Amino acid sequence: MKSKIVIWGHKDDQKYLLAMSLRALESKIDTYAFPESIVTEEFSSKLNQEWKNDVEIEFPEGYTHFETDLKSSGEILPAEFTVTDTETISRAQIEWQFFVLSAKLAASYNSELEIIKDKIAQAKEFSQPLWDELKLFWDKVQGQIREKNIIGNHITDLRKSTNEVFESLKEKRKELDRVFNETSSLAKSKFLSTIQGIEERIDKGMSLHPIFEELKSLQNDFRKAVMTASDKRNVWDKLDAAFKIVKEKRYGTKVGSSEQNSAKERLANRYNGLLAAISKMEQSIEFDKKDMDFQTKKMDGQVGQLELQIRQAKLKMIEDRIQSKQAKLNDMHSTKSELEQRMERIEKSEAANAKKEEAKKMVQDKIAADIKAASELRQESSEDLEKAAQKIAESKKARQSTKSNVIDSIETDLNETMEDVVDTVKAVGSVLGNKLGDLIDDLTDKAADMLEGVLGDEQTEEAKNNQPEEATPASPTTTDIAASSEEAADSTKSDENKENEEPKP
Repeated sequence: MKSKIVIWGHKDDQKYLLAMSLRALESKIDTYAFPESIVTEEFSSKLNQEWKNDVEIEFPEGYTHFETDLKSSGEILPAEFTVTDTETISRAQIEWQFFVLSAKLAASYNSELEIIKDKIAQAKEFSQPLWDELKLFWDKVQGQIREKNIIGNHITDLRKSTNEVFESLKEKRKELDRVFNETSSLAKSKFLSTIQGIEERIDKGMSLHPIFEELKSLQNDFRKAVMTASDKRNVWDKLDAAFKIVKEKRYGTKVGSSEQNSAKERLANRYNGLLAAISKMEQSIEFDKKDMDFQTKKMDGQVGQLELQIRQAKLKMIEDRIQSKQAKLNDMHSTKSELEQRMERIEKSEAANAKKEEAKKMVQDKIAADIKAASELRQESSEDLEKAAQKIAESKKARQSTKSNVIDSIETDLNETMEDVVDTVKAVGSVLGNKLGDLIDDLTDKAADMLEGVLGDEQTEEAKNNQPEEATPASPTTTDIAASSEEAADSTKSDENKENEEPKP
């Protein structure tokens, strides 16, 4: 909460830069109006960055100063000016009311502190009652701080003043401090020694469960120990490090969520975080409402005028805070609805993908089943094919055997026929003489060639298939041989007739 604001305003259609400062103890507001014509960028920056933080700066010539009383109702701006940013002015009007009341309450505590300070200055040595009185005073101030009846700036000033009084009293308590420091140092050494022993047991690979329980017990002792802030910090750093080592060894190092979270997981984490934030905001609003009820009940009792004014100012601040939180809560609920819609879309998409994967798997399974069935069918067919091939081979072998028998039969018949032919020819030859003997030899050679051709057909078939075809004369049949024999007989008779004929003159 600032006691100074800088804002642009208007007066008579002219633009002004207004620097407003609150004098809390006097309930006065100083307003410095700077026409736009004298406001430079450098001066504007100094006002916002230095002057607002209570750093004195030099104002340029040409500004106008206004003094306004701060009232519980009414404008804090001079009547001549208007501003566009009315929200800032309204908030300052509410907050400055509380600022003034807080400043007056802090001033009353400062007066009480001055009295205690005078008592300590008059004391020649450390006094426990004075220490207790100062401590009681600070406890009372802290009660007001917890109830937020004093704002941050006034708290800082009171704490600083109180610490100064404590320091002056501590100067008289050096011996007590020396004992306290020695006790703190001994406690620190004891804690560190125990932690070191635990670390050595961890390094040796001892059982982690009893070590963890011992660390928890040591942590409880540490919280109860009375030590200096520095010693507590040193012990806590060692104790915390030991806890982390044990947890890492027991549960393993946690993998970063940014590496393994999918989009859905990140959305779910954001949604869960938003739900937690909504819950906290709702609890905060509920707490503020209870605080309003509490302040209202306090106002109904017998309270002083100053306290009544403080509680009235607090009620206005709480109402403003509830409105601000409610607006944020509404935004959170809107974001929650958006996240739920996105999560629903992701779930639908995943369901569709799951159906696709299921259909794909069914197709793959069917293909695999078909392949397996086809493989089994091929195996059965191969057996049938082998049987069929075996039958074909046996049939071919039988045909070859039958053919061989036929050829042997033909050969026998031909041999018998040729023997008859030869006998016949020889009988004729004995009649016809030497001429017929030559014919018989010729017929015998032809019959031998014919028989050789018949017997060699089967043996030379493959060789003939691999050679170019030639025009071969037809082999003489039995009918041809008989015809040739008749022609030979006719020729013999003709020659015999010629020999019996007488020569003609």
